[in-house]
Amino acid sequence: MKNLLTFLIESFVTEGGHAVQGTPMTQPQAKAVYDEVSKQFLPKLGLTQDGVDFCALGSFGKKADDQTSGDIDIAVSLDEIATRNHIALDDVEDFIVDVCKKEGLKYTYGKGIHVVSLAWPIPGTDNYGQVDIMPSASMDFSKWMYYAPDFRVAESKYKGLYRNQLIMNILKYADQKVLRKTDNDEVIEYERYALRLHQGLARTRRSFEGKRGGLIKTEHALKEYERLVTNVPDEIVKIAFGDRVKANEVMTFEQAYKLFMSSDFPWKNNREKIIQGLLKEIKGVAPVPSEVADDWSELIEN
Repeated sequence: MKNLLTFLIESFVTEGGHAVQGTPMTQPQAKAVYDEVSKQFLPKLGLTQDGVDFCALGSFGKKADDQTSGDIDIAVSLDEIATRNHIALDDVEDFIVDVCKKEGLKYTYGKGIHVVSLAWPIPGTDNYGQVDIMPSASMDFSKWMYYAPDFRVAESKYKGLYRNQLIMNILKYADQKVLRKTDNDEVIEYERYALRLHQGLARTRRSFEGKRGGLIKTEHALKEYERLVTNVPDEIVKIAFGDRVKANEVMTFEQAYKLFMSSDFPWKNNREKIIQGLLKEIKGVAPVPSEVADDWSELIEN
């Protein structure tokens, strides 16, 4: 089963470098790779403090030694890289790519998803492991957004992509506001939230108006109106699930789904649309969760 980030990386055309084809790593191998990247590569970006300047995300350190990891996800601080190298925030990703080139590393740059993937030698082998370097505007947000359950203690039945896709679709339909309509009550323009994996929660504006006037079937983003609302996990969760819910109460899919189905869920009128969005996103990527299959069988059958 792929995780969300792997699926997104494979879905984008890469820009520059060579395609990364990593070998699955046992947990001791993954730790050895992480230690080397932390000591040999990240300092070249100006990053030296694990847990402050950078940190491992996802399932790293949460698997039995004999289980494998397809890659290692590492969040790196945008602000620290920009400050320590005297560059603009918008130039950080290009700077990371330049460092990869200077070091002679094989890499893939997923510009659309803001990830630089490295092929790093697995110590003691002739193979390479994939390391995803993910610039982050907030380390706290990245830690929450890319949280993976600890399967060693049966924290959840599902990988983090299920929780993230459910939350993303909830926010998509949370507090939508129609800004313009036609005389026939057709929507021309509206606002909605969008959860950006690399950035936080944004407020976006969408339009069905074509370049020559009139309505088109597929909406498009009006990027000039997009603004960041927050990258504080508690504030994001409050918008999605209500004022009484904290981010640490929404760490697994089971927790998120229970809140989604509760009588206190603030966007209950959009439940069906949210589930349809979830099903669309995970189709071909991962199986449907049993809870969703039981409660929404009519949508799955159709």
